[in-house]
Amino acid sequence: MWQIRSVWLRSVVSILAVILLYWPFAGYLWTMYQIAGPSAATGGNPVWVSSPVGVLTAPLTHLTWRYAFGLTQAVFSPLVAIAVFTLLTRFAGPTQERQTRCRRCRSVLRGLTQPICPVCGETI
Repeated sequence: MWQIRSVWLRSVVSILAVILLYWPFAGYLWTMYQIAGPSAATGGNPVWVSSPVGVLTAPLTHLTWRYAFGLTQAVFSPLVAIAVFTLLTRFAGPTQERQTRCRRCRSVLRGLTQPICPVCGETI
């Protein structure tokens, strides 16, 4: 299994994942616009049209939807980046071997014949 040991590389991959995820939606803002109120001809229901923002809507609505979409991007983009980084760390991050270490000098205690640290003499 491949590993990505560098934290910076995992961060860059996470940011690229967010960019690739949101790229298709850049500038893709839609809204609902009421073109007719309730009337007898429509059975008492208003008539709505779905269109890109700015085509049928006023500038205020355009700004409102832009801010709403920008807020969702600002909230969900970091969450997606953190999730991708966590998954990369979990499944492709560096592995740590579990080694028994000396309590005093922190040297690795591997292949001992006696329960004494060969570096500092600490009894194990």
